Amino acid sequence: MIKSLLTRMDIEYLERRTKKAIGEFGIDNLMEYTVDSVVGCDLGDIYKTVIEEVLIEDTYVAATEISDGKYEVTIEFENKDICYISSYAWDTVEIIVENLIENVIIPHIKRGRTSCLNQYIA
Repeated sequence: MIKSLLTRMDIEYLERRTKKAIGEFGIDNLMEYTVDSVVGCDLGDIYKTVIEEVLIEDTYVAATEISDGKYEVTIEFENKDICYISSYAWDTVEIIVENLIENVIIPHIKRGRTSCLNQYIA
């Protein structure tokens, strides 16, 4: 089982992996994304893809539009660990990374649910 404390190097590694995964989408912010998009820009898809790539774990992601450009994103892992985050259309890559690291990835790791510390960035 993973230790509950992550080192600064561990967190920097997770940030790099997360930023790299988001970078594959070629975005500056989430303005092109929405809920239930039929043109391939679904907000839930980007979060699902990024989280699964960083943690190497299957997830269920659902996004609900609260108001124009404001979303509630629910992330559920196979072991029923659930995280909620707020997302906004104007969120930049840096904000997305920070939000995922602080509110999903690190809490999930600290609860001993997964370990991605021995993986390498390609």
